[in-house]
Amino acid sequence: LLVGTPSGYNSWASANGIGSESGSDDHDKDGIANAVEWVLGGNPNASDTGKLPSVSTTGGNLVFTFIRSQSSKTPDTAVSIEVGTTLAGWPSVYTVGSDTAGSSAGVTVTDNGNGTDTVVLTVTRAPDVAKFARLKVSVN
Repeated sequence: LLVGTPSGYNSWASANGIGSESGSDDHDKDGIANAVEWVLGGNPNASDTGKLPSVSTTGGNLVFTFIRSQSSKTPDTAVSIEVGTTLAGWPSVYTVGSDTAGSSAGVTVTDNGNGTDTVVLTVTRAPDVAKFARLKVSVN
């Protein structure tokens, strides 16, 4: 039950028929949490893993890239990229703001002119042998 005018995540959830499910739920069981689908412009009613972030290495850097729906840039949604040298810990956290100026150093946000942004985090891999990154989305 939504009381008042839904905004942000709740409005998206209502429009997509997932009601009061939390952002950590996975309505379509495709392995992508509802909140992540919201930010990536995914469809919570169909598997669309092609929208997941990509990771590459270029010139000794780890490059983490994803397309963000601009409609998810609401006060109830926080987006960050966590980086670590193992999958057990994520000591480095990079905030993704509404634009490059509002983001952590290393994060660039480019308006694609079509209702989406391309978000790229570039961090050096040195002196680490391996580096991992993951997208974290929190909705209130």
